[in-house]
Amino acid sequence: VGSNAGPSTAAGATVADTVPAAITGATWTCLGAGGGTCAANGSGSINDTVNLPVGGTVTYTLTGTISPSATGSLSNTTTVTAPGGVTDPNLTNNSATDTDTLVALNYFTLAPCRVVDTRGGAAPIGGPVMQGQETRSLAMAGKCGIPSTAKAISINVAVTQPTAAGNVRLFPGGQTVPIVSSINYSAGQTRANNAIIPLNASGAMAAYVGQATGTTVHVIIDVNGYFE
Repeated sequence: VGSNAGPSTAAGATVADTVPAAITGATWTCLGAGGGTCAANGSGSINDTVNLPVGGTVTYTLTGTISPSATGSLSNTTTVTAPGGVTDPNLTNNSATDTDTLVALNYFTLAPCRVVDTRGGAAPIGGPVMQGQETRSLAMAGKCGIPSTAKAISINVAVTQPTAAGNVRLFPGGQTVPIVSSINYSAGQTRANNAIIPLNASGAMAAYVGQATGTTVHVIIDVNGYFE
């Protein structure tokens, strides 16, 4: 997620992200909000010219494949560079790095099961509707056939009735909110995306809503497998 805290408009800024060699078949999408604009999609590494008014954001979602037998760590850095002629009063927050440990795991399929539905209904985890800037813990272990030994789950995440543009970020419970989103959307959109989300030692993940305070979105998650 790239943003502009001001004081100047950043028209023609550059977002760059070199995809690690361990990731193959990388594709990405981008969604602007608050007046931010970017290329809608692309493949491979990101090198995109964007426009960021004060308060504007651009959110990228990158999808790729990593070998199931891969081990070690995976590090990825994204950098935003201001355009020429624009003075940036804070040069310390123009890049962010995410590093993850790779562990070879076995995959087990599950019959598709709705584990989260903030609209209510029969899902084990229901409402209320999620609020902009909210982080909510979601205990997965023991629900929909997910064992307590699961290290990650394979899901389809959907959003509906968002009252503002934004994104949802899913990550292991108790960790810092990541810069990478699981799904992006515009106001009023219903969208879905597939994802693999690590769980914490207690079998929980967390959901963060990257929307303006005072706005809402419903989140629906179906699980179809797990890793252990």
